[in-house]
Amino acid sequence: MKIVADLSVSARPHRAREGWHPGWLFRAGLHGAWFDPSDPGSLFQDAAGTIPVTAPGQPVGRMTDKSGAGHHATQANASARPVYRAQGARHWLEFDGVDDFMVLPTALNMAAGTLVTALTEPPETASTRRNPLLSGGAVGYVLIAEGTRLLAKNHGGALRSVDTPSPFAMTAQSAVGVRVTGGTLHARRWPDPQEHVNAIAGSEALSVNTLMAFSPVGQWPARVDLFGMILSTQALAPDGYTRALAHMNGKIAP
Repeated sequence: MKIVADLSVSARPHRAREGWHPGWLFRAGLHGAWFDPSDPGSLFQDAAGTIPVTAPGQPVGRMTDKSGAGHHATQANASARPVYRAQGARHWLEFDGVDDFMVLPTALNMAAGTLVTALTEPPETASTRRNPLLSGGAVGYVLIAEGTRLLAKNHGGALRSVDTPSPFAMTAQSAVGVRVTGGTLHARRWPDPQEHVNAIAGSEALSVNTLMAFSPVGQWPARVDLFGMILSTQALAPDGYTRALAHMNGKIAP
Protein backbone atom coordinates (compact mmCIF):
# COMPACT_ATOMS: atom_id res chain seq x y z
CA MET A 1 0.00 0.00 0.00
CA LYS A 2 1.35 3.43 -0.94
CA ILE A 3 0.80 6.30 1.47
CA VAL A 4 1.13 9.85 0.17
CA ALA A 5 1.36 12.77 2.58
CA ASP A 6 1.27 16.46 1.66
CA LEU A 7 4.01 18.09 3.69
CA SER A 8 4.24 21.29 1.67
CA VAL A 9 4.13 24.69 3.31
CA SER A 10 0.69 25.26 1.90
CA ALA A 11 -0.69 22.16 3.62
CA ARG A 12 -2.37 23.01 6.93
CA PRO A 13 -4.24 20.66 9.24
CA HIS A 14 -7.97 21.39 9.30
CA ARG A 15 -7.98 21.55 13.08
CA ALA A 16 -5.22 24.16 13.15
CA ARG A 17 -7.12 26.30 10.65
CA GLU A 18 -10.30 26.17 12.74
CA GLY A 19 -8.40 26.91 15.94
CA TRP A 20 -6.57 29.97 14.63
CA HIS A 21 -6.83 33.13 16.74
CA PRO A 22 -5.02 36.51 16.75
CA GLY A 23 -2.72 35.40 19.55
CA TRP A 24 -0.78 33.48 16.90
CA LEU A 25 0.15 36.77 15.25
CA PHE A 26 1.57 38.26 18.42
CA ARG A 27 3.41 35.09 19.41
CA ALA A 28 5.16 35.40 16.05
CA GLY A 29 6.59 38.78 17.08
CA LEU A 30 4.05 41.39 15.99
CA HIS A 31 3.50 44.37 18.28
CA GLY A 32 0.17 46.03 18.87
CA ALA A 33 -3.11 45.27 20.64
CA TRP A 34 -5.98 42.78 20.42
CA PHE A 35 -9.42 43.39 21.90
CA ASP A 36 -12.12 40.71 22.05
CA PRO A 37 -15.52 41.48 23.68
CA SER A 38 -16.53 37.82 23.18
CA ASP A 39 -14.16 37.05 26.08
CA PRO A 40 -15.96 38.66 29.05
CA GLY A 41 -12.98 37.75 31.22
CA SER A 42 -11.03 40.46 29.39
CA LEU A 43 -13.58 43.15 30.30
CA PHE A 44 -13.85 45.14 33.52
CA GLN A 45 -16.33 47.72 34.73
CA ASP A 46 -13.62 50.01 36.10
CA ALA A 47 -10.44 51.39 34.51
CA ALA A 48 -8.25 49.74 37.18
CA GLY A 49 -9.47 46.27 36.20
CA THR A 50 -10.74 45.28 39.65
CA ILE A 51 -14.49 44.84 38.94
CA PRO A 52 -15.16 42.17 36.29
CA VAL A 53 -17.93 42.43 33.73
CA THR A 54 -20.34 39.59 34.51
CA ALA A 55 -23.51 40.38 32.56
CA PRO A 56 -24.79 42.30 29.53
CA GLY A 57 -25.75 45.90 30.24
CA GLN A 58 -22.76 46.59 32.46
CA PRO A 59 -20.31 49.43 31.64
CA VAL A 60 -16.81 48.66 30.40
CA GLY A 61 -14.02 50.75 31.87
CA ARG A 62 -11.23 48.50 30.67
CA MET A 63 -10.67 46.19 27.71
CA THR A 64 -7.67 43.99 28.37
CA ASP A 65 -5.14 43.83 25.54
CA LYS A 66 -5.01 40.11 24.77
CA SER A 67 -1.83 40.48 22.69
CA GLY A 68 0.23 40.50 25.88
CA ALA A 69 1.76 43.92 25.16
CA GLY A 70 -0.20 45.66 27.89
CA HIS A 71 -1.98 48.21 25.70
CA HIS A 72 -5.18 47.97 27.71
CA ALA A 73 -7.94 50.35 26.55
CA THR A 74 -9.49 52.21 29.48
CA GLN A 75 -12.00 54.92 30.33
CA ALA A 76 -11.64 56.59 33.74
CA ASN A 77 -14.85 58.62 33.38
CA ALA A 78 -17.81 56.41 34.36
CA SER A 79 -20.26 58.32 32.15
CA ALA A 80 -18.08 57.86 29.06
CA ARG A 81 -17.80 54.06 29.22
CA PRO A 82 -19.30 51.83 26.52
CA VAL A 83 -21.73 49.07 27.52
CA TYR A 84 -21.23 45.32 27.14
CA ARG A 85 -23.95 43.59 25.08
CA ALA A 86 -24.52 39.96 24.13
CA GLN A 87 -27.05 38.09 22.02
CA GLY A 88 -26.52 34.40 21.45
CA ALA A 89 -22.95 33.91 20.22
CA ARG A 90 -22.48 37.61 19.48
CA HIS A 91 -20.73 39.90 21.97
CA TRP A 92 -19.97 43.57 21.50
CA LEU A 93 -19.37 46.95 23.13
CA GLU A 94 -21.97 49.61 22.46
CA PHE A 95 -20.53 53.14 22.12
CA ASP A 96 -23.32 55.69 22.56
CA GLY A 97 -22.23 58.45 20.18
CA VAL A 98 -22.53 61.02 22.98
CA ASP A 99 -19.33 60.78 24.99
CA ASP A 100 -18.12 57.14 24.98
CA PHE A 101 -14.54 56.42 23.96
CA MET A 102 -11.47 54.54 25.23
CA VAL A 103 -7.81 55.47 25.56
CA LEU A 104 -4.62 53.45 25.15
CA PRO A 105 -1.83 53.98 27.71
CA THR A 106 0.85 54.36 25.03
CA ALA A 107 0.27 55.54 21.49
CA LEU A 108 0.70 52.90 18.79
CA ASN A 109 2.54 54.07 15.67
CA MET A 110 0.49 52.85 12.71
CA ALA A 111 2.64 54.50 10.01
CA ALA A 112 3.17 51.07 8.43
CA GLY A 113 0.64 49.12 10.41
CA THR A 114 -2.58 47.17 10.01
CA LEU A 115 -6.05 47.45 11.53
CA VAL A 116 -8.55 44.57 11.43
CA THR A 117 -11.91 45.22 13.03
CA ALA A 118 -15.52 44.05 13.20
CA LEU A 119 -18.08 46.72 13.91
CA THR A 120 -21.50 47.94 12.82
CA GLU A 121 -23.34 51.22 12.81
CA PRO A 122 -26.96 51.11 13.97
CA PRO A 123 -29.35 51.91 11.08
CA GLU A 124 -30.58 55.08 12.75
CA THR A 125 -27.08 56.61 12.77
CA ALA A 126 -25.51 55.13 9.66
CA SER A 127 -26.50 58.01 7.38
CA THR A 128 -26.53 60.90 9.79
CA ARG A 129 -23.15 61.23 11.48
CA ARG A 130 -19.39 60.86 11.36
CA ASN A 131 -18.10 57.98 13.45
CA PRO A 132 -14.37 58.10 14.26
CA LEU A 133 -12.66 54.74 14.69
CA LEU A 134 -9.06 55.59 15.57
CA SER A 135 -7.41 58.85 16.56
CA GLY A 136 -4.07 60.23 17.58
CA GLY A 137 -5.62 63.56 18.50
CA ALA A 138 -3.91 66.32 16.52
CA VAL A 139 -1.93 63.75 14.53
CA GLY A 140 -4.86 62.45 12.50
CA TYR A 141 -7.81 60.11 12.51
CA VAL A 142 -9.79 57.53 10.56
CA LEU A 143 -13.57 57.64 10.53
CA ILE A 144 -16.81 56.58 8.88
CA ALA A 145 -18.61 59.49 7.23
CA GLU A 146 -22.34 59.43 6.61
CA GLY A 147 -22.37 55.64 6.76
CA THR A 148 -20.97 55.28 3.27
CA ARG A 149 -17.29 56.07 3.24
CA LEU A 150 -14.06 55.39 5.05
CA LEU A 151 -12.16 58.67 5.46
CA ALA A 152 -8.81 59.71 6.84
CA LYS A 153 -7.38 63.06 7.88
CA ASN A 154 -3.94 64.15 8.96
CA HIS A 155 -3.11 67.21 11.02
CA GLY A 156 -3.82 70.35 9.01
CA GLY A 157 -5.01 68.35 6.01
CA ALA A 158 -8.35 67.66 4.41
CA LEU A 159 -10.57 64.63 4.82
CA ARG A 160 -9.79 62.14 2.09
CA SER A 161 -11.94 59.23 1.05
CA VAL A 162 -10.75 55.68 0.49
CA ASP A 163 -12.40 55.49 -2.91
CA THR A 164 -10.24 53.83 -5.56
CA PRO A 165 -11.37 51.91 -7.56
CA SER A 166 -14.75 52.85 -6.04
CA PRO A 167 -16.04 54.34 -2.75
CA PHE A 168 -15.48 51.96 0.16
CA ALA A 169 -18.80 51.59 2.00
CA MET A 170 -18.55 50.86 5.71
CA THR A 171 -22.14 49.87 6.44
CA ALA A 172 -21.97 46.22 5.38
CA GLN A 173 -21.82 43.91 8.39
CA SER A 174 -18.52 42.19 7.73
CA ALA A 175 -14.97 42.51 9.01
CA VAL A 176 -12.79 45.31 7.62
CA GLY A 177 -9.03 45.50 7.27
CA VAL A 178 -6.98 48.68 6.74
CA ARG A 179 -3.29 48.69 5.83
CA VAL A 180 -1.14 51.83 5.87
CA THR A 181 1.56 51.85 3.20
CA GLY A 182 3.54 54.94 2.28
CA GLY A 183 0.92 57.13 3.94
CA THR A 184 -1.87 55.65 1.85
CA LEU A 185 -4.74 53.64 3.32
CA HIS A 186 -5.70 50.33 1.70
CA ALA A 187 -9.10 49.03 2.87
CA ARG A 188 -10.57 45.57 2.31
CA ARG A 189 -13.77 43.87 3.45
CA TRP A 190 -14.05 40.14 4.14
CA PRO A 191 -14.22 38.01 1.99
CA ASP A 192 -13.57 40.32 -0.99
CA PRO A 193 -9.84 40.34 -1.88
CA GLN A 194 -10.21 43.73 -3.64
CA GLU A 195 -8.47 46.59 -1.85
CA HIS A 196 -9.66 50.19 -2.05
CA VAL A 197 -7.11 52.99 -1.63
CA ASN A 198 -6.82 56.74 -1.16
CA ALA A 199 -7.13 58.54 -4.49
CA ILE A 200 -4.22 60.83 -3.58
CA ALA A 201 -1.21 59.60 -1.65
CA GLY A 202 -0.39 61.54 1.50
CA SER A 203 0.56 61.11 5.11
CA GLU A 204 -2.31 59.56 7.05
CA ALA A 205 -0.05 57.73 9.48
CA LEU A 206 -1.71 57.54 12.87
CA SER A 207 -0.20 57.48 16.29
CA VAL A 208 -3.26 55.79 17.78
CA ASN A 209 -4.16 56.49 21.38
CA THR A 210 -7.96 56.91 21.21
CA LEU A 211 -10.58 54.39 20.11
CA MET A 212 -14.06 55.37 18.85
CA ALA A 213 -13.66 59.16 19.18
CA PHE A 214 -11.64 61.98 17.67
CA SER A 215 -9.06 63.10 20.22
CA PRO A 216 -8.88 62.15 23.89
CA VAL A 217 -11.35 64.87 24.88
CA GLY A 218 -14.14 63.02 23.12
CA GLN A 219 -14.95 65.23 20.15
CA TRP A 220 -16.98 63.32 17.56
CA PRO A 221 -17.62 60.22 19.66
CA ALA A 222 -18.74 57.19 17.65
CA ARG A 223 -22.13 55.47 17.75
CA VAL A 224 -20.95 52.01 16.81
CA ASP A 225 -21.08 48.45 18.09
CA LEU A 226 -17.56 46.99 18.36
CA PHE A 227 -17.20 43.21 18.06
CA GLY A 228 -13.40 43.08 18.05
CA MET A 229 -10.21 44.81 16.94
CA ILE A 230 -6.59 43.99 16.10
CA LEU A 231 -4.02 46.76 15.89
CA SER A 232 -0.55 45.92 14.57
CA THR A 233 2.28 48.42 14.23
CA GLN A 234 3.67 46.19 11.48
CA ALA A 235 2.26 44.93 8.21
CA LEU A 236 0.58 41.54 8.49
CA ALA A 237 1.75 38.82 6.11
CA PRO A 238 -0.93 38.02 3.49
CA ASP A 239 -1.92 34.73 5.12
CA GLY A 240 -2.15 36.24 8.61
CA TYR A 241 -4.12 39.22 7.27
CA THR A 242 -6.65 36.94 5.58
CA ARG A 243 -7.02 34.74 8.66
CA ALA A 244 -7.42 37.79 10.91
CA LEU A 245 -10.23 39.10 8.69
CA ALA A 246 -11.97 35.71 8.67
CA HIS A 247 -11.62 35.44 12.44
CA MET A 248 -13.07 38.90 13.06
CA ASN A 249 -15.88 38.26 10.62
CA GLY A 250 -16.85 35.25 12.73
CA LYS A 251 -17.31 37.61 15.68
CA ILE A 252 -19.77 39.83 13.87
CA ALA A 253 -21.61 37.04 12.03
CA PRO A 254 -21.04 33.78 13.98
